[in-house]
Amino acid sequence: MASNNPLTSIIIPVFNESEYILTTLKKCCDLPIHKEIIVVDNNSTDNSYELVRSFIDGPGRGCGIRLERAWKQGKASAMKVGFAAAQGDYIVFQDADMEYDPGYIVDIIEGLEHNDIIHGCRVCRPYDLGFLPYLANKLVLHMMTKRYKVKLSDVFTGQRGYKRAVLLGLNIISEGFEIETELTIRAVLSGLRIKEIDIPYKPRSKREGKKIGFMDFLAIAYMYEKICLLVSRENKRKRVLAGAH
Repeated sequence: MASNNPLTSIIIPVFNESEYILTTLKKCCDLPIHKEIIVVDNNSTDNSYELVRSFIDGPGRGCGIRLERAWKQGKASAMKVGFAAAQGDYIVFQDADMEYDPGYIVDIIEGLEHNDIIHGCRVCRPYDLGFLPYLANKLVLHMMTKRYKVKLSDVFTGQRGYKRAVLLGLNIISEGFEIETELTIRAVLSGLRIKEIDIPYKPRSKREGKKIGFMDFLAIAYMYEKICLLVSRENKRKRVLAGAH
């Protein structure tokens, strides 16, 4: 249960983000909220880890930053390591690459006072997403709407917040970029309250360091069907057990 001054855990997965990570950390440090910042390095091959360590020991001293390592590759692995280390009443995921402005974390926290989950919604300007991400987003949304009658606009957003108890109840099995899809599907199937708030989004190109690609979208489509089937079986098992009692 969140207090009147809830602690927010900001989890930042990092893989080769030496160009952007210090800007992200500085912006997170400046947020006027009760917070801890958990940076999870996901086997970076550049100097991202060293930059964060130097920031913690220097200008970031006193900001409540902790640096963890996820030895298993994949964004989901890093996010799960961060959540396991988090102590906050609210959990907010923030990408390290400045595609999402950390300033909107304040709006996410305000929304969590009356909702289970807050999604930062990028599709107020869909042409900014790029053709493939926009198409993949619409495809998954179409499948979810047809199957579950859900009304959402952005499945893949990387800036999202959860009440701690809500996130604890989602049994995440993803390892890579498909985690956002799994989190959304499990939330929908659990009947949780998801509110979307519009946020600005500045996507990078592959040349600028964008990491998600076509194979990741295939993994997302596979995860969608896998989770729908898995949760259906879980719910059926619960109904059987409830009937037995």
